[in-house]
Amino acid sequence: MSTTNILFKDYLKKYTDIGNKFIDDFFSLYNVKTTEHDFVINFNSIAKWLQSPKFSLKRTLLQTYQKDLDYQITTIPPNGKGRPSEEILLTPTCFTPLKI
Repeated sequence: MSTTNILFKDYLKKYTDIGNKFIDDFFSLYNVKTTEHDFVINFNSIAKWLQSPKFSLKRTLLQTYQKDLDYQITTIPPNGKGRPSEEILLTPTCFTPLKI
């Protein structure tokens, strides 16, 4: 009997209808050394996956969670002219608030 080792990520790509880009993005969020308090989940990716307006999600984030505990906001100066942008990173705990 032959046993084949397949990574969960590869299994999802081969046997589900989930898009490969989404799977790659999702699995790139953190690695096995990530703790529940590390700021590693990109807010922009979450908004894109949920197909939800960022302003609405950000309002919920600011009203519901604690800055520097659940999320961090970093202002990034513009390259040349323009407005600064924000990078918002969440902890895995903030991203998955419901524990079953």
